[in-house]
Amino acid sequence: MPANFGEIADYHRQEAARFFARAQAARDRESYNEAEYLAGLAMRYAEAAQEQKEEMRQEPCPSIAQPRPEGWSLEPPPLAASCWLAILHAAGNLAATIRQFLSRRSTRCFSHRL
Repeated sequence: MPANFGEIADYHRQEAARFFARAQAARDRESYNEAEYLAGLAMRYAEAAQEQKEEMRQEPCPSIAQPRPEGWSLEPPPLAASCWLAILHAAGNLAATIRQFLSRRSTRCFSHRL
């Protein structure tokens, strides 16, 4: 598969033409189900080529063209923030475990009384 946008559109057009030719050959053999399937594939490739062509005509998105603000960084969060998130996660897991234990215990106690 090509990497250039123009080459991708050409590739899709070539594949569409190839599938159209195969569909015509299947119609000539009176294999109508295969011809319909191949014609569907050809239409998908033709649509993909058209979409690719339209995308190439459009201007680049402003958010892509503009550089990232100075304040953004790809550095990991500070240690205090990551520790706090880990503590909150552990507390949530502990609370869920306690709730599960208490619900089992309460159902066990009520079942013995019956």
